[in-house]
Amino acid sequence: MTDDLELTPVSGLRLTWDCQAVPDYANDTGAADPAWSLREPLARDVAALRVLTAALPDGTLLLVAGARPEGAEAHDAEALSGLLVEPGSDPRPVERVLVSTEYAQDGSIRRLGLEFFLPGEDFPLRAAGDPVGQGSSDGEVGRRDFVRLRFRLDGGEGSAVHELVRPA
Repeated sequence: MTDDLELTPVSGLRLTWDCQAVPDYANDTGAADPAWSLREPLARDVAALRVLTAALPDGTLLLVAGARPEGAEAHDAEALSGLLVEPGSDPRPVERVLVSTEYAQDGSIRRLGLEFFLPGEDFPLRAAGDPVGQGSSDGEVGRRDFVRLRFRLDGGEGSAVHELVRPA
């Protein structure tokens, strides 16, 4: 597997994941800093950046990034892209990603669902996550709210981090 993988959900917004750091980050056994970085600051027309970093014990990684344009009322306006990395295979781009977020009365995430289509596949793969912890931090990118998830993908169980980043 390569050391770094990139996604560009919209022009001018490029995220890079350190794939060696993803499993520890997703499992909360590594540093508190994200396993991803932005190559450029968030553009003014981006209201929020969504990042999902997931790892399964067999080495499978799911990386998703999305940008919500300024003025959008809901996350259905986000431009989402993703990569599925399976052991012994080249990373596969995700053609289409659908995110469903169920919220509790207090506004916290109760459940996260994903459907994503791989090239040439007629049916989506499904993934789901249940919160096990949450937090927030302020950094040079902006305000980062994150939820750590117990994560399920295609029969496997692992961990993930779902993050929403708003410009500073």
